Amino acid sequence: MYLKKRIKILSITPTSHIKNVEKELKEIGELKILNDPSINQVKKIVHRFDAIFTNPNKSKVFIGKNILDSAKKLKVI
Repeated sequence: MYLKKRIKILSITPTSHIKNVEKELKEIGELKILNDPSINQVKKIVHRFDAIFTNPNKSKVFIGKNILDSAKKLKVI
């Protein structure tokens, strides 16, 4: 039997105000939510994730070189 690996998704922005978004993200992968993280909090764990879900208008964390250098598994933002 072949088991498809679930992607790991890191949400770095508040999502509770967006109808069904958490439910839909959980259907496609394993979801970790950090509602208002610092850049250092994201840098410490981003290496474990395949995807980042963010809303630039609601997040203080800029996804630039500083984060991307730590995100070796990252496939999509």
